[in-house]
Amino acid sequence: MHSTRYKAGLIVAFSILLGAWPILAGDFVWTNEGGPYGGRVYAVEYIDGSTLLAGTEHGGVYISHDSGDTWQTANEGLTSYIVNCIGKNPLNSNTVYIGTSGNGVFRTRNGTSACTWSERSTNLGSNMVLSIAVSSVDTCMIYAGTVNGIYVATDCGGYWSDITNNISDPNVSAIALGPSGLDTLYVGTNSGVFKSTDGGVSWA
Repeated sequence: MHSTRYKAGLIVAFSILLGAWPILAGDFVWTNEGGPYGGRVYAVEYIDGSTLLAGTEHGGVYISHDSGDTWQTANEGLTSYIVNCIGKNPLNSNTVYIGTSGNGVFRTRNGTSACTWSERSTNLGSNMVLSIAVSSVDTCMIYAGTVNGIYVATDCGGYWSDITNNISDPNVSAIALGPSGLDTLYVGTNSGVFKSTDGGVSWA
């Protein structure tokens, strides 16, 4: 009898540790919802007014219209629910891009409301997108950092071109644009930061 109870206790304990069992805290029962209420969040982006978007692991995109007090899913049209990064058009808050693990880049044109997503990954060399940035000068120029290098689209994500060139480590987990928003680029990789002053033709 004692052995059976001991084994049952171990099962419950391990279930709690692995996230497969509700966590008891006082009179409340907490469960992992896969989003801002307890899931792993990879990206948060301020959109406009009191609107925020959050990219999550397995939960897709969540939206808040009250500065983060409450959240709802915003996944219409989304086919990959691991959202690694979010990039907003700096001149139009309704246009937002996300990078996913599974189906590349998605775009919405109603980012301040419910979000309806469409895939924008033609010729993107990897479906695992780790970072994304939108030019403030030409807002149809989008940069995507992937596990296989960095890509640029000059038509709002319609078609992507590889500009990795001489970057020695193609795992691009971060992107920053210089003040011009066009020629000067910085990318973060597993081997440090690389800089380009010619729009990605060469890197140092």
